[in-house]
Amino acid sequence: MNMKVSYMCGHAGTHMDAPEHLRQGKPSLDEVPLSRYVGRAQVAHYPEKGFDDPWIGVADLQPLADKLGEGSRLLIHTGWARFWNEDNDNYFDQQKAPKLHLETLAWLRDRKVGLIGVDMPSVNALLDQHATVFDAEMPPSILELLTNLDKLPEEVTLISLPLKIREGDGLPVRAVALMD
Repeated sequence: MNMKVSYMCGHAGTHMDAPEHLRQGKPSLDEVPLSRYVGRAQVAHYPEKGFDDPWIGVADLQPLADKLGEGSRLLIHTGWARFWNEDNDNYFDQQKAPKLHLETLAWLRDRKVGLIGVDMPSVNALLDQHATVFDAEMPPSILELLTNLDKLPEEVTLISLPLKIREGDGLPVRAVALMD
C-alpha cells in the first residue's frame, strides 16, 4: 500500500496555542472546553501599534474592562497582518511588532479571560513575557495570525475551533466572526 504522508506545523497560519504550549503540565487543546472557542468576543482596534509604539498596555484595554471577565474572548486588531507576505522582515521583527505588555498579559490572566486573539505572530514576540499569560490554573487560549480584524465591529460572535488532536500544543484554526 502506498500512502502519502503529510506534515504540518501546529503553529502555522492562523492557529490556536494551547496553555501547554509554554507551560508544561497545563491543558493541551483537547483538554480545553469547546465553549472557550465559540461565543461573543470583544474587538479592540489599535491600528497604529507597532514600530516606535509597539506596546498594548492595560490602559489601552481599560475601556473594555467591564466586558472582559471569566471566560470572555478578546480579539486585538493592530493592522500588523498587512505585512504578512508583503514585508516579512517587519512582520516577524520581535522589536517592531505590536505586543501586549507583560502587565497587560497578567491583567488579562487575572481577569480569567478565556481567549486572546491577535493579528500578529504572537501576543508578545518576546517569549519570556508571552509565557506569563499561561501561569493561571486554566490559562487563556491564544489565537494568533488572524486576518481581516479591521473589518469587524466592536463585538462579534467568534467561532475558532481547533482540531481535536490529543496533546496538541498548537493547531491551525479556521476562525470565523459572525456580525449581527
